[in-house]
Amino acid sequence: MQDLPEIEFKLPPLPTTLGEILQVLSREAPVPDDKRLVTIIEKDPAIAIYVLRQVNSAYYGLRRQVTEINRAVSLLGLKRVCNLVLAAALKQTFAYLEDSTAQTIYGQIIKTSVATAAFARDLATYLHIPPAEMAFTTGILHQLGRLVFLYSVPHLYLPLWQNGTAATARVSYLAPSRETEDARFNTDYLRLGASTLREWNLPEEFATVLSHLHAPAQTTDSQLRSLTLTVVAGQAATEELLLAGEAAIPLENRHLPGLLAALSEGRSTDVEELTGFLEGRKAVVGEFTQTVVADL
Repeated sequence: MQDLPEIEFKLPPLPTTLGEILQVLSREAPVPDDKRLVTIIEKDPAIAIYVLRQVNSAYYGLRRQVTEINRAVSLLGLKRVCNLVLAAALKQTFAYLEDSTAQTIYGQIIKTSVATAAFARDLATYLHIPPAEMAFTTGILHQLGRLVFLYSVPHLYLPLWQNGTAATARVSYLAPSRETEDARFNTDYLRLGASTLREWNLPEEFATVLSHLHAPAQTTDSQLRSLTLTVVAGQAATEELLLAGEAAIPLENRHLPGLLAALSEGRSTDVEELTGFLEGRKAVVGEFTQTVVADL
């Protein structure tokens, strides 16, 4: 087999807000630095407006309207608000794509990532799997490798996506498999995403979860294995309950009932209960996803 030419994957310049929020997420301080987070957000008016809009959405279920960033951080906590800023900043970072096909695929990836993150956090919270916010963060970042492919080598990556309009009018493009990516680039989106997280100096746990999404059972740490399962199940819930194939990010034949069975093992719940819980969250997750994708 002929050796593949080495490709240098490049990242877009990190906006100041994304760089600062990654620093906050990478630090485990004994006392959360809420004031620093408020300062980061308030320096970016677009992000501040976005955060307040999301905080007041039905997904968070707050009883009163929140109009100040410091109040949002006080009510939701540092990590939850960090994740909102991360979603916005990541969207801004990779949004500047000239090719119309790339823009369409980018939209599919972002939509899948946000909904996956929301469902994953809901599952982690419902099943008392700590830390639930890590499930959301990893859900937001789980398609990062695809975004890097899209930004770095669009002329090589776009041809790997199949036009899905023949199968269903709701699908624009079908994502390549990890095997197809590996054959072309000698890496796949999960490995590329994990290496990007390491380059961004995020805690190693994030890269570990990301690199095991294709095989959660191989995660040796039981807590990280459960978190990995919530992200994979969140993606399955996104595909099967919310988007019904619209986002066209393949799950490599992993279906929601089997993932929920794995999550319920050893816990006082079952697949039927977890399925009902996710069905009950479908509307608010859908609304949350639409507002995140539409904003900014």
